[in-house]
Amino acid sequence: MLLQQTTMVPAIRRGGIATVLAVLLALPTWGQSTLRSRPARPLSVVDGIDWSMPSRARMSASAGYLTWNPNWALAFADRPQYQDGGIHLASFLLPTWAELNPAEGKYDWRRLDQQIRFSTGKPGMGYVLCPVGFSETHPNFFRNRPQRRVTPAWVERKGKVTYLSNGAVAAWEPGSVHQRHFGQFLKALGARYKNDPKLIGVSMAGLDCFHGEWCWRGYDAGWVVADVDRVLREAEEQTGLTPVTFEAWGKRFIDDYVAAFRPKQSKLVWMNSEDQCIWTPRRPEAYIAPATALWKYAYAKGCGNRDGGVEVWNRYLNEGHGMRWTDDGYLEVIEDLAPLRDNRFWYTENEYYRREWPKDDMRVRWFTSSMRTLQMRRQWVAVWSDLDMLDSLIPGFVRWMELSLGKTANTSVDAWCWLREGYPKRRRPLKNYERWLFQRDIEPDGLTQPAQRVDVSSIAGGGNRYVFAEDYEYHARRTDVRSGSRYIYFSVDRDFSAGNTREWLLKVTYLDSPGVTWTVEYATAMRGTTVGTMRNEGTGQVKTATFTLPGVQFRRATRGMDFRIACQGDRDLTVQFVRLVKNR
Repeated sequence: MLLQQTTMVPAIRRGGIATVLAVLLALPTWGQSTLRSRPARPLSVVDGIDWSMPSRARMSASAGYLTWNPNWALAFADRPQYQDGGIHLASFLLPTWAELNPAEGKYDWRRLDQQIRFSTGKPGMGYVLCPVGFSETHPNFFRNRPQRRVTPAWVERKGKVTYLSNGAVAAWEPGSVHQRHFGQFLKALGARYKNDPKLIGVSMAGLDCFHGEWCWRGYDAGWVVADVDRVLREAEEQTGLTPVTFEAWGKRFIDDYVAAFRPKQSKLVWMNSEDQCIWTPRRPEAYIAPATALWKYAYAKGCGNRDGGVEVWNRYLNEGHGMRWTDDGYLEVIEDLAPLRDNRFWYTENEYYRREWPKDDMRVRWFTSSMRTLQMRRQWVAVWSDLDMLDSLIPGFVRWMELSLGKTANTSVDAWCWLREGYPKRRRPLKNYERWLFQRDIEPDGLTQPAQRVDVSSIAGGGNRYVFAEDYEYHARRTDVRSGSRYIYFSVDRDFSAGNTREWLLKVTYLDSPGVTWTVEYATAMRGTTVGTMRNEGTGQVKTATFTLPGVQFRRATRGMDFRIACQGDRDLTVQFVRLVKNR
C-alpha cells in the first residue's frame, strides 16, 4: 500500500461503546496537551547501524545469490544459514539451442543434465536456465573466446534464417523459420525442466549479443562494440525490421516461452523493462512504443523480470521496474505492479568488488546498491565477489540482507526508511530508499533538509558516472529547527502493520552530535505518547538507539502519519536510518 497523505478516519457504527471508541481513534493525538511523557531510556544504544533481527527471522524459501560460476556457489553452500530447506545459491546455465537440439525432433540433454547435477550438488543450491538461440555470439563470452553457433544447422536447411553482421538473428524477418522451430524447441525444454524444484528461473534471452537482453547495443564477437547505427540500418533495409515487425516478433517470442513453461511462467525472466530496446547514438524514437508494449505484455502474461547493474543505484526509475518518482521527489514502489504484487522471480546484479579497491569506496557502493536492491523488492542478487570480503565491509549487513531478500509486506519482520537524497541525471532530487516505512515532509513543522554529504565521484566507476549529477549525495536528513521544523514524520505500510504483533521495536540511527535532545512520539489507542527522551553524548559518531513502542496504534492519527521523531532545543537532529521491527 502506498503512502496516503490523508488522515485515516474509521467508519462509525451506530450506538454504544463502538461509536465512542471510533470517535476517540479518529481524533488527532499529537497536540502537546495530550502527550504523556515516558522518560525511560531506550533499550540500547550501539555504535553504527543495528542490523540485529529477531531469532524467528528466516530466509525466504527461494531467495539469495546468483552466480555465473557454480564453483562460487559450492564454496559457500555448506554454511549453516543456507541449510533450511530452501534454495539460496543458484547458478546461471547457458545451453545453446544447437547443442540441445542437434536434429529436428531430437534432443540431447546429457550435457545440460550434468551441469544441473553439478550446480545443485549440495542442499540450498539451484539453477537458472538461460537458453541461447538468437545471437551467434554466446552471451558473456570473454575476449578471444571462439564464436559459437547457437542456431542448429538443420534449421537453416529448413528455410530462411538471416544473420546480421554482428551475429544477431533476424528472427522478425518475413518468411523466417527461426522462431517457429525455436518455439518447438522451447516446448521440449519446458516439458523436461519446468517442474524441477531446483529450477528457480528461466531467462528469455533476446537480441543483445553481449548479455542476451532485449536492449540491443550491437556488440559483436569478443565484446567489441559494433557500429550500432549501421547494424540498425542494415536490419531495416535488408530484413524488414520496423517497429511493427519488432513488436509482433517480440510478442510471439513471449507467447512461445509462456506456452512452454505454463503454469510456471512466473519463473520466466523478461530481460528489459526500459522504454528503449535499441540503443544507438541516434536512439530511434519509433522503437520506444513497441519496447514499452513488450514489457507490459510480458508482465500481463505472468512473467517476472531482471535488471542489472544496481551499482548504478540512481537508475531504474520507471514503471517497468516498479518505480514511481513523485512530483515532490520521493521514490515510491508500485506495489500493485503484477510481478511485485505476485512476488514473481525478479533479480538484479550487484557485481564488481575487488579486494584491491579502496575499502571506503567499496563500503559505500556495496551498502547503497544493496539497499536499492531491497528497496526494489528483488528476491535474488547476482554477485561475483567473496561473501566474506563483502561481509567485512559492514559486519552483520550481509546476513540482514539475506533475511530480507524476497520478503513481502506480509512476511517481513521489519520495515525501514533510509533518509537520503541523490541527483540522477542532473534532475530534481531523489529522496529516500523506503521499504514499507515512509518519511514525508509535513508542513509547517516537519520539513527536513538533506545532511551528511558523501562524495561518490570515485565510486561510480566502470562507465557508471553518467547517472551522478554533482558527484555527491546526501545519506541522511535533519530537522530544521531554525525554520520551525523540529519533527521528522513517518508512516507505516498497512499490510506490514496488520496482524497481532505483541512487541514493536523502533531502531533510530542518528548522528551523535552535541547538545541535541530528542524523543519518539506515537499514537496509542486513547492518546499520544512520548517514548524515550534521548540526550546525545556528542561523540560525533553514528549510533542506533532502540525503543519499545508499548500500545502503539498505526492509525495515521495526524496528517496521515503514524509517528514522529521530535527534536527539542535549538540544535538539529540528523537521522540516517529508521527501522521498525516485529520483535514478537
